[in-house]
Amino acid sequence: MARLAEAVAVDHQRMPWPCDVPNVVVITSETRTEWYGNVAGREMYRDILDWASASGAARRLLDLPKSFEGHAIDPFRKDVTKE
Repeated sequence: MARLAEAVAVDHQRMPWPCDVPNVVVITSETRTEWYGNVAGREMYRDILDWASASGAARRLLDLPKSFEGHAIDPFRKDVTKE
């Protein structure tokens, strides 16, 4: 199995503006940018790593794991708050 860093780029940064939603994951590709908030717990962390590895091996973004359903956020809405 290829190392994760060889398959996808992973980066950690602070949000460039105040955000009330914790644990935000941003997935960026050539065609889209998707934001997910309240990403927490071993299951979700394992799911995102497995997804990233599988997407890298497939050389395309696969569908996100079901554990991410309901976590999509729009960071440009003025009323983004904790759920």
